[in-house]
Formats: sequence, structure tokens, C-alpha cells
Amino acid sequence: MSRPSTSAPRLKLVIRRLPPSLPEDIFWNSVQAWIKPETCVWRRYVKGTDDEARKAFSRAYVLMTNVDDLVAFHRGFDGHIFRSKTGVEFQAVVEFAPYQKTPHKTKVKVDARQGTIEDDSDYKSYLELLAAPAPPPRPEAPIAPPTSTPLLDHLRATKKSKAKAKAKNQTKGQSKEPREAALASVNKAAAKRAPHDNKVTMIAGKGRGVTIAPATTERPEKSDGADSNEKKPKPKKKPRPKGKPNTGSAPTPNTGRAKGVGAKGAAARPAAAATATASAETARIDM
Repeated sequence: MSRPSTSAPRLKLVIRRLPPSLPEDIFWNSVQAWIKPETCVWRRYVKGTDDEARKAFSRAYVLMTNVDDLVAFHRGFDGHIFRSKTGVEFQAVVEFAPYQKTPHKTKVKVDARQGTIEDDSDYKSYLELLAAPAPPPRPEAPIAPPTSTPLLDHLRATKKSKAKAKAKNQTKGQSKEPREAALASVNKAAAKRAPHDNKVTMIAGKGRGVTIAPATTERPEKSDGADSNEKKPKPKKKPRPKGKPNTGSAPTPNTGRAKGVGAKGAAARPAAAATATASAETARIDM
């Protein structure tokens, strides 16, 4: 024994095989005996295409209110014949729509709070606030004029940073003065210890280092004796021909050259002694 169905009844119908060129108003006028606002809650008409390449029939959808109105419409309109201008007949077919859902909402949810706003506590307090007298306006405190702006703040900060950098540079210059004074004292002490007869000056460099430099940058002129001390290329001896005796005269001694060599050696001895003394002083100052 089969159980009775508890699902909702099917009330959506589709009318197929309508003429492609059938206007919508003419179709609804032809079914107005069954399709009324009391019997139908939703309807839709889809017009077909009369193109030779692709022909499509027109169709219509209706949602009936109950089963009795649905059966009456099926009995009265199923098999209805439409005739075109050219004499072609189209027989309408009424059947259940394969898809029963529609955009029409059959079940409308009723709000339980509808009509109860007068009993709401928030609404009552709002009415009391509207009925109460308005409070007197409060005196506004005087607004002080602005003492600064973002632009002025930026200019003050820039001026302050420049003054700070200038003060820092001044402190750096003052810190260099004691160092310069110490270097000056070292130079002075080195000048006192340096030998004066050989024209040699002792100069203090960075830190405690002391170097020796000549007093003048001019180069001494070369004397005749010095010119004579320079080595000259020896002349090549000519080969003596065979069979001839050597009749050349004996070379005379170059007294000027020997004299110049003796003078240079005598002048170089004090300079070497002065250089050795200065080197010893430099080593003692570095220590």
C-alpha cells in the first residue's frame, strides 16, 4: 500500500507550439477566460523566431492558484488552433512545466513584531525626549588664537639644526688649537737642536715624527772643479798600423782635475758629519 504524497502540488504550466509571430497581447486576450488575477499569480510570455534558418515556436508560462483552476484551463485551452495569415495552423499544447520554481514567492513570512512599535521601550523614550523642553545653550569658551603653524615649526627646527651644526664646527676648531700648539713647540725644540753650520732644518710632522729638510730649495751652482770631476768618455784608441813605430808624445798630467777632486772631498766631509748628527737627533726625538 502506497503512502499519500506530502509534497506540494504542481501548479506551474507551460503552453507550447504557439505561432512564432503571435503577439503577446493577442495571446493573453485569447486565454483571459481562464487566466485571471484570481486564478493566476504569475505569468510569462516568450516570443519565438520566424527566421528561415532557425525557427522557434512561442511559449508561455503560468502559475495557477489551485488545482481546480489548473484542470479547468487544461480542459478548455489544450488543443486550441491558431491560424496564420498564410493559412498555416498551430495547435497549442498545455502541460506541466518541467521546472516548477518561479520568482514568485508563494509563502510570505509575517513579522511577529509588526504593529507593536507603540509598546517598544526605545520608542517611548524617544517620544519623551521629543516632548521635553530643549536645554539652554551652553556658553562657548573663547578660542585662543594659534601661536604657531606647521610652517613656522619647520623653520624653527631648521634654524635650530643649523645653529647646532655651527657650534659643533666651532668646538672642532678649538680642539685643534692645543694640537697645533704642541706641534709648534716640537718644531721649536727641533730647530734649537739642529746644527746651524750646515744649513739643515728639523721639522715636526704629524704626531711625534721629525723629518730633516734643507733650509733652501735652490740647488747650488756647479763649480769648475765639480765640472772637471764628471766622468768623460774615454776616446777610442786607433789601431796602430803594422810596421810603424809609436811616435806619439806622452800625455801630460791633468792637474786641474785632481785639484777639483780634492776640493770636493774636503767639502763633503763636514756635510756627512752633520747628516750623522741630525740622524742621531731624529732617533732620540722619535723615542
